[in-house]
Amino acid sequence: MDLKKIKTYINRIPEDKLRNIVEEAVGKSEYLEDLIVDYVYENYSEERKELKENCVKEALSSALDAFEEFDPFDEDYEDFDFPYTDVSYPWENLASIVSVDTDLISPELKRRVWDKTYSVITSSKAINGLREYHETISEIFLYAASIFNSLDGTEEDYDKLEEFLLGIKGFQYSSSCTIMLAVVYHHRKNYERELEVLNIINRDRNCVMYRIKCLEALGRREEAIEYARDSLNTFSFLDDDVLEYIVSSFTSLDTLLEFYYHHNDSFGISTYVEERVKESGDTEILSDFLVSKFKRVISENNAVELYKEIKGISPEKAKEIFDEIKNNPKEDKDLAILLCEGEKGTVAKAIEKYEYSSSFSYLYLDDIAETLKYDYPKEVVEYHIRKALSRIESRKSTLYEGAVEALKKAKFIAYESGFGFIVDSRIEEIKRMHSRKSSLMFWMNKEGL
Repeated sequence: MDLKKIKTYINRIPEDKLRNIVEEAVGKSEYLEDLIVDYVYENYSEERKELKENCVKEALSSALDAFEEFDPFDEDYEDFDFPYTDVSYPWENLASIVSVDTDLISPELKRRVWDKTYSVITSSKAINGLREYHETISEIFLYAASIFNSLDGTEEDYDKLEEFLLGIKGFQYSSSCTIMLAVVYHHRKNYERELEVLNIINRDRNCVMYRIKCLEALGRREEAIEYARDSLNTFSFLDDDVLEYIVSSFTSLDTLLEFYYHHNDSFGISTYVEERVKESGDTEILSDFLVSKFKRVISENNAVELYKEIKGISPEKAKEIFDEIKNNPKEDKDLAILLCEGEKGTVAKAIEKYEYSSSFSYLYLDDIAETLKYDYPKEVVEYHIRKALSRIESRKSTLYEGAVEALKKAKFIAYESGFGFIVDSRIEEIKRMHSRKSSLMFWMNKEGL
């Protein structure tokens, strides 16, 4: 069940049941924890205002009661020197929850999250894990930085945290510790010291947004923008807030698009660029952008949706895409577009020429073949036979079972369509040519071929 369906379901159930669900959520259900964040942030309707004001506050408080009893270093766990694999998960979700800008998340609730988090990160086992570069422990420290950043902390909180971090031997080799220290210096507006600390870990993607904010605070906006854009070349993945910053740093749409096309959207900025393009109201620019995006999309479902969007804006450009695909379909998404336009015959001819070295996914082709077997049985039968031969000729005995399964499908469809004797003769020819492949013969005999 996806998040959208869960939200629809949640909006229909009584308040008391919703309360029970939310109380059980934190640390126990990925979907429900994500739901808390989304639901608190944007999904309250006016008619459920009482639920918003009363139920959620109590539910989150109750969920935190369970969280406070959570021990990431449970000694019953066989490797109790380190927490179990998913130990950072509650912190990740709580960091998201307490960072939401809403009055539902009271300072008291944030304080409870931080107090629990602080007690964990200052424990000897956590510090030992950090020294040994244990990834899960580092993640907890990273989420702790986010939680602390959202806390309306006192000067005593900042003093305690700074003293603790500086007391960890070799803290500077841990990006999560360094980021927490940067948060302390940023609060104190000691930006020069913050930048010095962040320079220690300038090759860590988690520090990118912190560094941008620090440079902005120092009045070095141009340097911040240059650093953010250069980060696209430095890191293979960047957080959404960094991508948003990069896109918003361009005042000119033309310049933004030039930058976008130059980077070939390898870094996930497409969504934010698309928003800017749509805001411009220029359908010509939007259609060009969507065509460029279509060329890079992989998923056949996404391709169809994008194709339909292009068609709605610029039928001429959609026709260009369609004509190119129809003449030479190369990928799964091409076949999906052809089916979308009712070109079953073209698709049938394409799969009939199946080759193992092609760019098509045989799993997707199997699905297509299943839908076309009654309208185009000869083409589908040929597809299954060619698929079987490609596996047999690979000389990989592990593929023989799948090859025989494909031949079975071909035979079944052929007999249903009245030309089974032709497939029988082809199967006999395959057996004759590959009779020395004992593993293949075993599977063929087993399946009665």
